[in-house]
Amino acid sequence: MIILPVDMNEMMRKWCPVVAVLVLLSCTARQEVPPGVLNRDEMVKMLTEILITEDKVSKLGIASDSAYQVSDLFRARIFEKAGMTDSLFRRSMNYYIEHPKEMQQIYTTLVDSLNLREQRASVAAEKK
Repeated sequence: MIILPVDMNEMMRKWCPVVAVLVLLSCTARQEVPPGVLNRDEMVKMLTEILITEDKVSKLGIASDSAYQVSDLFRARIFEKAGMTDSLFRRSMNYYIEHPKEMQQIYTTLVDSLNLREQRASVAAEKK
């Protein structure tokens, strides 16, 4: 056993619990997002809808400038249906771009969600 000077022992007794609490707090899975920013689940939902819509538009076979306009119209409907604005979505995207670890988690969940949808669609198509 190492015997520290009395001052060091006292300092260790005071600071060990504080350090332990800080370490535990830093290990929390979800970080709170600021007001006016969509949470991760909402971002996944919105990005899923947007990507599916853009995929459908790309399969229409229309010129790219027209496809862009059609995508904008559909995106506006997605936002309206969700009760949000384009500016809220952009603000949220900017927040997550500045927090790459959280953005990575969003994209991981997004890819998993899209893969699951694709698998379900394949199973449904096979049953027909």
